[in-house]
Amino acid sequence: MRTLLLMLAAAACLLLGNGCTKDQDDAGYRAAKITFATDSGYTYRNDTFPAGDTIRIGVTVQEGSKQLRTFLVHRSYNGGPAQRMDSLPIHTMPFRYDTLYALRHQPGTEQWTFSAVEGNGDLTKRSLTFTTQ
Repeated sequence: MRTLLLMLAAAACLLLGNGCTKDQDDAGYRAAKITFATDSGYTYRNDTFPAGDTIRIGVTVQEGSKQLRTFLVHRSYNGGPAQRMDSLPIHTMPFRYDTLYALRHQPGTEQWTFSAVEGNGDLTKRSLTFTTQ
């Protein structure tokens, strides 16, 4: 029994030690950066709006240490499942996305999530939540 416990402890040390070591490929990794336009007329923070209002959102994506492949926009209502609203290939840096959105015509919350997808599938996300009344 004592031998089994020692073997389990040694295996745990090996597994935990290897699990905490960063791969050489990840050294110096920088995630993509997503920022919202803060100019007059743009919505760039969580806020409350009249139901059915139209908002303008501007998004800029800066590449990190890995090449970006796709820009995604998802929307969910009242904490429900997210629906894809847009999917665009990223060909230039910085990538800019500027659009008008009509909020729904009923009270509740809408969460808009903007994602930059790297070639390996990793995501950088930023979200805005709007309350409609």
